[in-house]
Amino acid sequence: MDYNFTEVEKKWRKFWTENATYKVTTDTTKPKFYVLDMFPYPSGAGLHVGHPLGYIGSDIYARFKRLKGFNVLHPMGFDAYGLPAEQYAIQTGQHPAVTTEVNIKRYREQLDLMGFCYDWDRVVRTCDPTYYKWTQWTFIQLFNSWYDRKTDKAEPVSALISYFEKNGTLGLEAACSEPLFFIPGEWNDFSETRKQEILLNYRLAYLSETMVNWCPYLGTVLANDEVKEGLSVRGGHLVERKLMKQWLLRITAYSQRLLDGLDQVDWSESLKEMQRNWIGRSEGASVNFPVKGLPEISLEIFTTRPDTIFGATFMVLAPEHELLPQLITEERLKAVNEYIHQAKNRSERERMAEVKKVTGVFTGSYAVNPISKQDIPIWVADYVLAGYGTGAIMAVPAHDSRDYAFAKTFSLPILEVVSGGDISENSYDAKEGKLINSGFINGMEVKEAIRAVITRLVTEK
Repeated sequence: MDYNFTEVEKKWRKFWTENATYKVTTDTTKPKFYVLDMFPYPSGAGLHVGHPLGYIGSDIYARFKRLKGFNVLHPMGFDAYGLPAEQYAIQTGQHPAVTTEVNIKRYREQLDLMGFCYDWDRVVRTCDPTYYKWTQWTFIQLFNSWYDRKTDKAEPVSALISYFEKNGTLGLEAACSEPLFFIPGEWNDFSETRKQEILLNYRLAYLSETMVNWCPYLGTVLANDEVKEGLSVRGGHLVERKLMKQWLLRITAYSQRLLDGLDQVDWSESLKEMQRNWIGRSEGASVNFPVKGLPEISLEIFTTRPDTIFGATFMVLAPEHELLPQLITEERLKAVNEYIHQAKNRSERERMAEVKKVTGVFTGSYAVNPISKQDIPIWVADYVLAGYGTGAIMAVPAHDSRDYAFAKTFSLPILEVVSGGDISENSYDAKEGKLINSGFINGMEVKEAIRAVITRLVTEK
């Protein structure tokens, strides 16, 4: 007999609704289980095939756990804020609250037709004031907090002010944008403006200039996934990379706590690894490379592999690097400026994803390797990002794949400094092996060499 899905599914959808089958209440007699879907953005077009593709799997799992005796919370919500709602309102002349409500109703109808086991009494709408007041509350808590490295936790800014009044910055161990120093009693002599500038240097939510995707036509900053080939995905308007003040979170202050917390979460290892990569905590060394002929300038880089410093045969700066204009020689000015103009309109995501096409321009200036004392050319290339590290790298082509491709393209030296690989065709990126062609660290294993180079850099400051 054929499955009469029209009648059967209609019957049971009605039964589930009338009997509140999927309503969840507190029940301490059952183990609890939480199944959360990614909230869709409610557009006028309705659901697309990618939505149920993900929701079907989580729905099956929620039903499975419920049948296993768990008290399952499986809510749905709508990510209803953002640029699409604003632009649709402008184009149609309708208030976004009206169009969003209509779109949510349409989505709800479509989701119900699929028979998903959501508890609709717990629906979340990000455009609802009862929801976003908590995101605003969270921001205020971050703004009014600083991170004390001694207690390894956030503390109220009021406590920081009291500390400044009594001690200045003496003995202070705090996460900050830049180290500051003033003596006890000096705080009270500062103007109110200066006090607020100092506090902003320590707050967990703070203002800072950073490179963004600015779209003049839309009048807003766009995320990387909203930009393609220098144009906005929505409307195809020109986007430019621009330095602008933005609110940032001082995540580096508590990155280790985030990593430690992952060990307490019952997630798959693959998901945890994704989170670790997103947190992006790295250990290494900050190294200053003096610029030849410009004694007032040095280029700071951050590297997790200071052991390979003897193999740094050139440097690469991001097109947005603030010191770049001072490094361009007169004969290289036209070529570098043309490259910067071309590169700055590409999003960081595009630049990271592009691995086949290698581009870059020599600035005409040279840096001095602080350990080997060799002069190395300074290049600009869009595979280096202004928002990662310091926006400059020491390029070690023998042991980094992107540096290797760059060196091959522009016929730059490739010096092997970690033994164990074959660099005739590709870089040797392993983190094990003995150091060669590396002066005082020759023969050391990688880990030992890292410590030795850091010690040398610190003692020779």
